[in-house]
Amino acid sequence: MQDLKSPLISGTATTLVAFLPLIFLPGIVGKFLSFIPITVFATLVAALVLSLTLASALFYKLAAKKKIYHSDPAHEESLSDEEKAFLLEERV
Repeated sequence: MQDLKSPLISGTATTLVAFLPLIFLPGIVGKFLSFIPITVFATLVAALVLSLTLASALFYKLAAKKKIYHSDPAHEESLSDEEKAFLLEERV
């Protein structure tokens, strides 16, 4: 997650900065168009928070090493001796 934190924040920030001028448009058109950047801001900030917190926690939980190994004798017969030894070592 440390590797992806900077690109996520900078990508979100550049998009937010691009929509920033729409908030300050004057007149009735400005009031009408101000809902677009507000929606984009809320959506992107929520997505950033979720991607930095919940998504990484879910990945950590789902990508944990499994303690159950499935045996496929047909596939294991086609392995070389080195691959069989490696497989046996990993299962231990």
